Amino acid sequence: MNAVSPKDPRLATTVYTPKTDSIVVFNPSLGKWSKKLFEFSNYGIKKYIPDSVNVESANSAGMGNDGHVSRNFRIMRLDDVYLYYAEVMHRLGDDTKAKEYLNKIVRRANGLNPNTPSPVDLSPVDMMPEIQKQTYLETCLEGKIWYHYRRWNIAASEWAKYGFVENKNECFPIPQGEFDANPAIKLQNAGY
Repeated sequence: MNAVSPKDPRLATTVYTPKTDSIVVFNPSLGKWSKKLFEFSNYGIKKYIPDSVNVESANSAGMGNDGHVSRNFRIMRLDDVYLYYAEVMHRLGDDTKAKEYLNKIVRRANGLNPNTPSPVDLSPVDMMPEIQKQTYLETCLEGKIWYHYRRWNIAASEWAKYGFVENKNECFPIPQGEFDANPAIKLQNAGY
C-alpha cells in the first residue's frame, strides 16, 4: 500500500478500503441483496472480484455453482502489451516512444483518452525505474510481478527483507519423489 499514491485511481480498482468502500452481500433471512460497508480492519482484494457475488451465500441466493463465477481470468491485457512495448523501446534507446506508451497507461487509469496528452502525463528522468513502477502498479495482485523482478534481476534486492536468498530462491527444490521416480535426475537445484 505504501507504494501507491492515494490519488492513483488504480488503488480504488485493486483493493477494498476499510470503512470507505461498500460490498454487496446476500441476506438469507430477508432473501435479498444489499450494500454493506467494508468494515474489516485491513484492505481486501477487489481486483477481478465481481461486485455481486458473496461466495458464502451464493447457493442460498440462488446463484448456484458454489459461488464460482464463470469469468475468464485475464492472462494478458492491453496494458501488459503497452508496458512490454515501453520497455523494449527504452532498451532500444527510444525513450520518447517508451514515454508515450507509459502515458497511455496512466491516462487510461485516470479515465482519460489514452491517445490524448493530459495533465497526468509522466516525464520521467530515468525511464527504467518508471517502467518498473508502472508495471508494479498496473499488475498489482495479478501474480506477475515475481516474473518481472526476476527478468529485471532485481528480485534479490526487492525481497531480501522477506528472506529471499539469491541463487537459491529463484527455483523451488526438486521434490524427493522426482528423484525416486527418475534416476536420471542427479542434481538438486542450487541451495537445497
